[in-house]
Amino acid sequence: MTKKFFKERFEGKVAMIVGVGRGSTKEAAVRMAAEGADVVLVDIVKEHLEKAAEECRSHGQKVLAFEADAADGQKTREIVEQATKELGKIDILVYAAVPALPNMKKGPLRPFHETTDEEWDREYAVTLKGFVSAVKAVLPCMRQLNYGKIVFVATDAARQGSTGQSTDGALKAAGIGLVKTLAREYARNKINVNVVSPGPHATPLVKDQIARDEFFRKIVDGMTKWVPLGRMGEPDEIAAATCFMASDDASYITGQTFSVSGGLSMF
Repeated sequence: MTKKFFKERFEGKVAMIVGVGRGSTKEAAVRMAAEGADVVLVDIVKEHLEKAAEECRSHGQKVLAFEADAADGQKTREIVEQATKELGKIDILVYAAVPALPNMKKGPLRPFHETTDEEWDREYAVTLKGFVSAVKAVLPCMRQLNYGKIVFVATDAARQGSTGQSTDGALKAAGIGLVKTLAREYARNKINVNVVSPGPHATPLVKDQIARDEFFRKIVDGMTKWVPLGRMGEPDEIAAATCFMASDDASYITGQTFSVSGGLSMF
């Protein structure tokens, strides 16, 4: 896919991306920088953070990068405080953190009966509680600006169910529910709150797991066969949707969940 940047779409904006990673959310951060935004990047994995920051800086924008656990609400508040001090404001929040730790990758898909209490606790801490903390941290600035864009990156497993994704699907479904309430409560402050909900797409993590886990590979192969467009998505295709929802092009959209799945999900 040839990347097409919309120069100046985010000119004068400051975007905070939590869980920048190395897939579609990293691509979204780079797009925002290429289109004029200064960016605040947060990730728990140092190498992913540094790579994303390097790519964003190549477009000439200001970049702040913080190695942090999205589940740490106090750290999130400190990051927002420092970012607003250095960059003046935060206009956009993209929340896409997943429950990975520096010494591990998010585990492969597996049946509900094989999940552990620890995994459920971690999924809650990162996916839902971390999102709550991030929104609470940026809301004062957005309300003062009378402007804001909040994008929660979910999964279509949260909308229709998907084998092997009980923890991810359940907690992101809760996040989708929260988005609807936030959209209603803060519409008066001209803050748009939406969800981008990817279907199967070929991130580096997905490719790694396909190569090493047979159960994961079977699930992904099965889903892909049902995609009307006949293939998995690419990270930049998810990023394009994320950037649209974070932009003024989506100024009359709020409280919505936007599936990017090649037609696998149709709601």
